[in-house]
Amino acid sequence: TFSKANQATLTITSATSVTYPYTLTPLTSTGGTGTGATTYAVVAGGSATGCSITTTTLTATSSGTCFITATKATDTNYNAVTSAQVTVTFTKANQAALTITSATSGTYPYSIPLTSSGGTGTGATTYSVVGGGTASGCLVTGSTLTATSFGTCFITATKATDTNYNAVT
Repeated sequence: TFSKANQATLTITSATSVTYPYTLTPLTSTGGTGTGATTYAVVAGGSATGCSITTTTLTATSSGTCFITATKATDTNYNAVTSAQVTVTFTKANQAALTITSATSGTYPYSIPLTSSGGTGTGATTYSVVGGGTASGCLVTGSTLTATSFGTCFITATKATDTNYNAVT
């Protein structure tokens, strides 16, 4: 009795780290021996949500990890072979630069509305006072800078992290 042979080891060769947007294409592999089609599958247990594969494209809907395998199908002479599980890590992207666009000077009663532009994500923008200014009582409340005397206040703006982007200051 003659039997089908086992295929050589099948190895996934695609990238294992992807930055937002969470799409890895194409999935690639090497090895196997037969002529059967190679398919890819998501294995349960990763921390990213929405891990799915369409043909040779892996997508996720959040940062985290997806586990995948490749299988080369059986053919006339060889049994199917499945690769070892591979971990693909999806990471958040860095936001574009954030710039404070408010007026840079004001007069008594020492109050300036703060505005900014830039950033990429949907996180909230907050403002804070940093040391080194010459004015007394520099304080940010919401998006308004106030001081109790004339002089200089130094501030920073931060756009918070969200599902797809890291925070930016």
